[in-house]
Amino acid sequence: NKKYISSLFKKHFGFGIIEYINTIRIQNACTLIKQEFTSVSDIALRCGYSDAQYFSKIFKTKMGVTPTQYISTIQAENKAR
Repeated sequence: NKKYISSLFKKHFGFGIIEYINTIRIQNACTLIKQEFTSVSDIALRCGYSDAQYFSKIFKTKMGVTPTQYISTIQAENKAR
């Protein structure tokens, strides 16, 4: 049962399945950005989001900045090296 497994997951880990999946997807997005992927829509698709705007919303919630801002920060760090 979907509700049972969700309840069990939350009880065991302290957060929901969707939150866990989004965290893993955003971590993957950060990895792709560090590998020099720069298209937000391409990154979103590669991380399992069909809607780049929704991806951007989740990314900003988790990371505190938009994907575009994060990309710019990583690019600036790479140039400084």
